[in-house]
Amino acid sequence: MSKEMTPMKRYSTLMDEMKKNISPYFNELTLNKVDSKYRSFANRRYWSGDEPQYTKGVDSDFILILQNKGMGLSFALAFNYIDLPKEMQTVVATVKTKEGNKNLDMIIGSKPMSLDMFKAKLVEFNGLYKDTSPGPTDQKTSVRNIIDSFSKIFIDQKLDLNQETQNAMKKREDLENQLKDELKYETIKSKHVKAQEELNKANHSITKAVNDLFEKKELERLEAVIKNLKVDLAQKKSSIEKSFSLKEKKDSFNQVEQSLAIADDKIKQQLDLFDRSLIKDVREKVKSKRRP
Repeated sequence: MSKEMTPMKRYSTLMDEMKKNISPYFNELTLNKVDSKYRSFANRRYWSGDEPQYTKGVDSDFILILQNKGMGLSFALAFNYIDLPKEMQTVVATVKTKEGNKNLDMIIGSKPMSLDMFKAKLVEFNGLYKDTSPGPTDQKTSVRNIIDSFSKIFIDQKLDLNQETQNAMKKREDLENQLKDELKYETIKSKHVKAQEELNKANHSITKAVNDLFEKKELERLEAVIKNLKVDLAQKKSSIEKSFSLKEKKDSFNQVEQSLAIADDKIKQQLDLFDRSLIKDVREKVKSKRRP
């Protein structure tokens, strides 16, 4: 079975044309699907505690982002197609722009569109720049024109993703508060704090009581004595070794041992040569006796 063609490959000519048309003003960035990952403490040496404990994942199978970093504006196409038949594959368009005079980021997005609809919109968008450049020579005006044109064509039914996110976060907060009420979370948390304080107090009292015991103090005294005895023993041992010239004797022994090893090697080599010569002579004698 042949491998199914991806939407990006199927419409590569149209997409390449779009990127070429706007290339003077936008840089390309692509992302593939990846799960969110936990940031282990080992990988967060300088973690302040304010950073998210999970990396951002990529939900869509493939995302094409075209961005103008200088102005902080961009638009993107997110494709979902893996393990889906062609008629169920979708594309979502998003635009990151600025909101009014507040200069705040605002992200709007389209509803999922079919591949046929995406193709028609892409053809319409490319048609704006077939015979002319993307816009006036002023970069700011040109970038704004491209963003506005893309929004008008691809995002006819706008979704304010910032507002959607805020609504979702509000629902999550309401659910969290509801669950806390149902589970009497604050009561349990208060009991936990009190139990922790009692445990810490008990541990502190136990440590103090143990430190006051005769056995504890005697053990610490003996450990100090043993430590001092080890130091005295090491010093006296070193002095005794010097009195017997132990270092010099070790050096002399190592030299003699090395000489013995060299002698053993020479003897072995000579004996090996003798053995091979002897075997050769015996074979020659056996051969000569067999001759008539």
